[in-house]
Amino acid sequence: MSSTTESRDSLSSLFRIEQLRDDNWLPWKRHTMAILREHGVLKYVDGTSEKLKPANATTPTAGETAAITKWVEGDQKAQTVIELLLSDSQMIHIADATMAAEMWNQLKLVKEASGQLGIMAYRRKFYRTVATEGSNIAAHITELRRTQEQLHMMGSKVSDDEFRTILITSLPESWDQFTSAYLGATSQKDKLPTSHELIAILLEEYWCRREKGSVDESALAARGWWTQPKNTTQGGMDRKSDTECWNCHKRGHTQHECWSKGGGMAGQGPRSKKGGRAQARTNQAQSTNNVLRDVPFRTDEATCAGQQFSSQFSRYDWLADSGMTSHVTNLRDAMTDYVLLEASSIAGIGDQSVRALGRGTVEVNSRIRGNTCTFRLKDVLYAPKATNNLVSLSRLDEAGGHFDGGAGGIMLRESSGHIIAQGRKVGRLYLLNMRAKAAMPSEERANIARDDSDSWESWHRRYGHLGFAGLEKLYKENLVEGLTVDENSMPLTQCEACIQAKHHAYPKEAEDRTQMPGELTHSDIWGPARIASIAGSRYYISFTDDCTRRCQVLFMKHKSEAFKKVKGYLTFIERHFGHLPKILRVDNGSEYINKDLKGWCREKGIELQTTAPYSPSQNGVAERFNCTLLELARAMLIVRKLPNFLWAEAVAYAAYLRN
Repeated sequence: MSSTTESRDSLSSLFRIEQLRDDNWLPWKRHTMAILREHGVLKYVDGTSEKLKPANATTPTAGETAAITKWVEGDQKAQTVIELLLSDSQMIHIADATMAAEMWNQLKLVKEASGQLGIMAYRRKFYRTVATEGSNIAAHITELRRTQEQLHMMGSKVSDDEFRTILITSLPESWDQFTSAYLGATSQKDKLPTSHELIAILLEEYWCRREKGSVDESALAARGWWTQPKNTTQGGMDRKSDTECWNCHKRGHTQHECWSKGGGMAGQGPRSKKGGRAQARTNQAQSTNNVLRDVPFRTDEATCAGQQFSSQFSRYDWLADSGMTSHVTNLRDAMTDYVLLEASSIAGIGDQSVRALGRGTVEVNSRIRGNTCTFRLKDVLYAPKATNNLVSLSRLDEAGGHFDGGAGGIMLRESSGHIIAQGRKVGRLYLLNMRAKAAMPSEERANIARDDSDSWESWHRRYGHLGFAGLEKLYKENLVEGLTVDENSMPLTQCEACIQAKHHAYPKEAEDRTQMPGELTHSDIWGPARIASIAGSRYYISFTDDCTRRCQVLFMKHKSEAFKKVKGYLTFIERHFGHLPKILRVDNGSEYINKDLKGWCREKGIELQTTAPYSPSQNGVAERFNCTLLELARAMLIVRKLPNFLWAEAVAYAAYLRN
């Protein structure tokens, strides 16, 4: 493939945005304006470029005819962009428009409410938008920002102080302690954080709470979980009630709620808090051939536990359970010695029974005072629909171990007394600080059907080790088709490959940038590579546009090819995009500072800017870009254990993703 074709492919823009519907005008408007700006036709839409009116309408001059023809071509291009981004149901709004500006104004007239009634409606929505306990705080903040932007567009400005106040007061009560402690650290108004800083703080706290699965007592009380009404006994029955049970003839409950023999809840009353071997002997009395039908909770508590499992904990968390007679997991890829079982139901996990499909061994890692302890759980039931993983304390006791609980914590010990796992109390459950090791061989894992949704870590690697903030933006704003993320997966906190690839100081960014694409180009050469690429290249030359930050990478076998690459790139920009290059910023390398390149730039009127000797920071854009490409390329090679001669393909892929 020729270098010209490669340049066209790498510089071509590929935009994937949702077409305009009834409910997505604001994001669609921003995306469409960005595309129009990229193609250089925004001026035909916002009215800054008007069609030329010839002095003599009957006999226009050749210059006027050429200007009118050029304007019509640009306007038609803008119309094409708008029409292709409209869904069929929205085409009716531009039916009579003949110019791009008319199309845009008619869409704004339909989609953007105006007048005091519209402002009052959005103001009412802005003040009444509140987040409930357990809701998605990130989505709530996005909704407030969207309403604020709508008000700004209608001419009703919402100040930063007002937005900050609305945001804080719209949070659930469980956030009051956090916001009060943070905002109370200063009493001076000029030291309060801006709305952007406050959003960053709240989102950090929200993702931290979500990752750790911590739920305040106020949140539990707001949902009605585990709260015991006043004047009630442990069983939840009114002490003042005069209702008499027909079974035990005691007052305060009915026969259906009676725990005594013959009652509707016989044997399900409060048990003593004895752990260890006493509990194991109770569990051993049950049928060992029917362990799948264990019911560890009272009926009313099972429903509450199921709600708490699904919202408070991740599917990768492990909980200690004193009632289950077998360990349970939903992680098939963490199991070894796997044996298929005839599907049976497990009761007591959530509000519905789940099916167990097999049994095997799970190797887990637990964190104890900063150290890692590895041990195996045997005869673990595999239940893919289970919301959490459970460690049976009775099975631990049968194996010779025991557990200690109290003061909001629990410790699991082996027969020698050594601690193998520990956990903390969350609500009425004990969350263990441990995770399963994925022990299944890759070739076996590939044969198992998986969900279409992948983890954050998988998408991070698939997108060339893109930062989590950028990856999250792609997912939440639906900028990419097919990007489905498992909501239960752990948010990405660190990547070992990325850490290995990044160890340096960042150069200072320029304080100003050019306003026209193609006006200033930053260029730098990297090499030589210790290992040649498949095509025999040992160098690459990069070009970065100062205005748009779009980049292109061309590979070379020798440094002497730099003049041809520079000449081809700048000529391509001029011919295909109509942007005249004015400045080329490079270092003092001989591959740039030679009579061939100087003479050609002088002939074309291009200023050749060079940095001071031994001052790479003056060409920081190109230097930083090369560092970024190499970091991403190294990370991709490291994580996939690929040979080093594929460095050119990794660099080209990283540049493609950056664009």
